[in-house]
Amino acid sequence: FLCFLKGGVDSTKITIGSVLHLLAKNPEVQEKFFQEIMEKTNGEKVSFSTQQIKSLKYVKNIVQEGMRLMTPVPMNSRTLDHDVV
Repeated sequence: FLCFLKGGVDSTKITIGSVLHLLAKNPEVQEKFFQEIMEKTNGEKVSFSTQQIKSLKYVKNIVQEGMRLMTPVPMNSRTLDHDVV
């Protein structure tokens, strides 16, 4: 169980680090990211609800692209136990 828990924390840590790295390398994307958050919060310091986080489309796209470019799990292996064709 601890191995599984550690794996979940590590992949989250790697994803966040990758996204921050990519944002730092792309200031124009970073600005658009920032502007979307400012629009949703009216520039105030607030806590996001799950629904509000889901409404951040550009932020979601940035996280997905970060995971695509710098995947936290480099390989996923599967073995079939029967023919599928």
